[in-house]
Amino acid sequence: MTSTSATTAPSPLLRDVAPLLWLALGTFATGTESFMISPLLPGLAADFSVNVAAAGQLVTAFAFTYAISSPLLSAATGGIARRKLLILAMAAFALANFIASTTTGYWQQVRYGYAYGTATSSVPQGATNTILRLDLRTGQSVDYFSYPSVQSSVAGFDYTGRPVIYVQGQNQGQQVFLIYLGSSTPGRGTLIGNLVGSNFWPNGAPVADTHGLWFASGNGIALFVDGGGWYSMSAIGGQLAGGCA
Repeated sequence: MTSTSATTAPSPLLRDVAPLLWLALGTFATGTESFMISPLLPGLAADFSVNVAAAGQLVTAFAFTYAISSPLLSAATGGIARRKLLILAMAAFALANFIASTTTGYWQQVRYGYAYGTATSSVPQGATNTILRLDLRTGQSVDYFSYPSVQSSVAGFDYTGRPVIYVQGQNQGQQVFLIYLGSSTPGRGTLIGNLVGSNFWPNGAPVADTHGLWFASGNGIALFVDGGGWYSMSAIGGQLAGGCA
């Protein structure tokens, strides 16, 4: 006497969809690799003499480029042999990483035809770095701003496009946090805030609107009005989501 056990064959639909599900899962896992750099952002920001928020823009740019270019490149390269395409892609990837490894500065902000960034990387604490301004129309760059013995960075822009510059660090054992408003003339800037001794230290980029510049910290929200000074708008700290209409 023999016994047989019945086996249920997978449905045709599941058999056809399963490879697509695995492919989608693999693509999703590959796309999340941009999150892996998050713990490295403080060190990256220190190397390029920028704040963590500015360094995080690199991750945003990478993720956005990945999301937009992936479907477009897949369609554009559909007629190329897979092996040849893989070799070319790996070569381009290696070349791009090599170029990135030789970077010695960081273009922090771009606005009104100019790009702003630090001139050097790996600036030690207590040393001076220089902010460059690159004219995107002519390709010429000039020394735009520096502060003796303290590092500077472009945090954002006001409503008219003038750079907002943070000067932050140690100078002869004293903590320094100054906020300058840039001008159209390199080497000049207007001091709009000296935060030494205060409990208000901005925790990110300012937000500009027609009212002025909004700054947020863990101790509240303040508004700077050009020609009118500073106003405390809230004693509750947090993050800025946007300006006021």
